[in-house]
Amino acid sequence: CATPSNASVSVSVSLLPADGNGRPADCVEIAVADTGCGIPPDQVNRIWEPYVTSKPGGTGLGLAIARQTVLAHQGEVGVDGAPGRGTTVRFTLPVNGGGPVVAEQTA
Repeated sequence: CATPSNASVSVSVSLLPADGNGRPADCVEIAVADTGCGIPPDQVNRIWEPYVTSKPGGTGLGLAIARQTVLAHQGEVGVDGAPGRGTTVRFTLPVNGGGPVVAEQTA
C-alpha cells in the first residue's frame, strides 16, 4: 500500500564521517521515513524497478530515478522496513567529490 494520509513522514540529514572501512569519504545521508504500512519483504528489491508502484495513479518512476541519480554520483541507496512498522529510505552521497569536509571561514 502507498503511505496512507494519516501516516507521518519525516526527513533527516546527517553527516557521516569517513571511517576508513566501508566509507572511505565523508558522506551526507538523507533519510526519509514514514509510519505507513511498510513494505512486504518479497517486494523490497522491486521498489527500485521502473514502473513498479502500489500508489493509485503512480508512475513507479520516483524511486527508480532517485536511485539512478544517487548511483551516478557514487552514492548508495538503502531501504529498511517491515509490514506494519513503516519504511525508511536512505540516500548516501559523498561530499566534496569524496574528499574531506572543509569548514568555510568568512572574513
